[in-house]
Amino acid sequence: MINNLARNAVCAVFTCVLAAGPVEKMEVSLERKAGLQTEAMDPNHVFDKDDLIRFRFKSSFNGYLYVINHSTSGKDSLLFPNGDAGLENHIQKGHSYVIPMTQSGWFRVEGPPGHEVTYWLVSPAKLSAMPNYRDNSTALDPSITPRCDDEVFKARGDCVDMTAGPKSILDASDVPAYFAQMAKPRELTVMKSDKKTSVLIPPGEDGPFIYTFRVAHR
Repeated sequence: MINNLARNAVCAVFTCVLAAGPVEKMEVSLERKAGLQTEAMDPNHVFDKDDLIRFRFKSSFNGYLYVINHSTSGKDSLLFPNGDAGLENHIQKGHSYVIPMTQSGWFRVEGPPGHEVTYWLVSPAKLSAMPNYRDNSTALDPSITPRCDDEVFKARGDCVDMTAGPKSILDASDVPAYFAQMAKPRELTVMKSDKKTSVLIPPGEDGPFIYTFRVAHR
């Protein structure tokens, strides 16, 4: 995917219960730049090459956010925080943020068709060291390309792939090595309503947690 570019807004929701008691939530949205406008996108939408996209989020709790992308060409890159997307990754409750955080804040969709796998790690405390990510020489299987859901396409003319969007990580072997010492897999409940998605974390959980958001493109 992913090359930084230009500017502007909204819509997939992760709701996170970080501990027993009141429900804490983080709202995360996927947006596309359409001319001078910004449009909220279905998290399962299949994007086209050169589309400009970004994420928007708002949290009801304080913490720190780290995002790494595994591209369809097989390379890993730190999407956030970094010099291009913004270095301040402290999440303050009640504030709305975009990734990239810069004024020219968009990612350009690039690379072979498939699914960009973004790994989102949320920690209640700042990590003592940045994730030690590295380029991964293993590209995703090129035969696994996004496919339009026929029923949705017939109903509204949109190409969506139901394997895209947010997913929980259940197997420790699926956690990237650079995150493995920082976050463990957890069973998360994923619920979607229209363009919004809620990821629920069981009560009583604490410490960093991790999930993926797959961005499909052709």
